[in-house]
Amino acid sequence: MYWTYSWLALLILLLVESQSYRVGPAEIDSIVQGTPASSAPISVTAVLIMIWVIDIGWKELKEVLREGLWNHFKQLWNILDFLMVALYLAQFALRLVAIFKLHVFSSQSTVADDWARKANENNFQPVAVADVLFSIFTIVVFIRAVSLFTFHPFLGMLLISIGRMFGDIVKFVSMGGLVTFAFACGLNQLYWFYGTMHEYLCTNYSQSNLQTVDCSQSLGFNTLFNSLQSLFWTWFGMTDLSTVELRPGNSPVDVFQIQEWPAIAETAGKVIYALHHVVEVLVLANLLIAIISDSYTRAEEVKRTDWGFEVVKNSLHYLQVDVSLPPPFTLIMSVRNGLARALSALCGRHNKLSHSATDEHTAVHPSQPPLATKQETCYKEVVGSLVTRYLLRKERRLES
Repeated sequence: MYWTYSWLALLILLLVESQSYRVGPAEIDSIVQGTPASSAPISVTAVLIMIWVIDIGWKELKEVLREGLWNHFKQLWNILDFLMVALYLAQFALRLVAIFKLHVFSSQSTVADDWARKANENNFQPVAVADVLFSIFTIVVFIRAVSLFTFHPFLGMLLISIGRMFGDIVKFVSMGGLVTFAFACGLNQLYWFYGTMHEYLCTNYSQSNLQTVDCSQSLGFNTLFNSLQSLFWTWFGMTDLSTVELRPGNSPVDVFQIQEWPAIAETAGKVIYALHHVVEVLVLANLLIAIISDSYTRAEEVKRTDWGFEVVKNSLHYLQVDVSLPPPFTLIMSVRNGLARALSALCGRHNKLSHSATDEHTAVHPSQPPLATKQETCYKEVVGSLVTRYLLRKERRLES
C-alpha cells in the first residue's frame, strides 16, 4: 500500500511538472516588445522528483549488491527502474554541462533567452537532448507504474496475459523487421538516384524534376533510412503512391532533365511496393493477430495460478528488510542509519577493550560460517529449486 502511494505521488509530481506552463501571454508579450522578463527558476516539483529518483537509484544499487547483477535484471520492472534512473541522471548531467561549460543558464536568464535556445537548438544541443531524455523519462515512469496493477485481481490477471503475449510479439517483430529491411534495401537500390537528384534540386532551386513529387515532400526511398521509415508507416495505412511514380517534369537545370519516362524502374517499383503490402500488411499483420489471440487464449487458461504466483513473489520481494520502505523514505532511513552507525562507532571506542575479552570466548571461528548463515543459504537453495520445478512443470503441461 505504501509503495502504491509512493508511485502515485511521483506520478502526480511528474504531471504537475509537465503541465506547469512557465510561459504565458505576458511573457510572450515581453519577447515581442523586447522587455526582459526573468525566467522561471527550478520548481519545487523538480526538486522532489530528483529526491524520488535518487531514492530509487539507491534502492536499485542495494538490490544489485545483495542479489547480483544477473539475478536483479531478470525482472522487467528492474530494467525499467534502471532505465528510468539512467535517463534522469543523463539529462541532469547534460544540463550541468550546459550550465558550467556552455554558460547557457545564469541568474540573469530571461524568457527571451529560453526562446532563443528553443529556436536554435542546434547551437545548444545538450539542452535539446536533455529535454528529449526527460520526456522519455516521463513515459518510462508512467509505464513503470503499470506494476501497481499486479495486486488487483482483474488487472493483475490482465497484466499476466499481456506479459505472455509480449514474448510472441517480440519474436514476430524480429521477423517483420527483417522482411521490411529486405524491401527497403530493394526500393532504395531502385530509387536512390532519382531521390538524390530530387533532394538536390529542391534544396538549391526549390523545384524538382519530377511531376508527381513536389519539394514539400521527399521521394521516400532516396536513402535507406527514409526507405525504412516509408515502409514502416505503410503498416498503419499511410500509403502514398506518388513516392513510387517517376513522371518527368520541367527541371530547373537542363542536365538533370529526364528525357524519357523511366517506365521499367517505375513499374518494378510499383510491383515491389505492392508485393510489400501483400506480404506485410495482409499476411504478416493477420498472422500477428492470430499469434496474439493464441497467446491470450493460452494465458487465460492458467492466469489465476500465474497471478497468485506473481502476487506471492512480489509480496516476498517487498517484505525484504532492505527494501521495505518506498521512496523517499529509503533515502531518509539510509541517512539515519549512517548517522547512527557513526555515533555507535564513536560511543563504542570507550568500551571496546571491555568487550574484546568477552568476545574471545563467544567468537566463532572465521573459517566456519554461523548457523543462521547456513540456514539462510539452504533456504534460498530450496526456494530456488521449488520455483524452477514449478516453472518447468508448467511449461511441460503447456507443451503437452
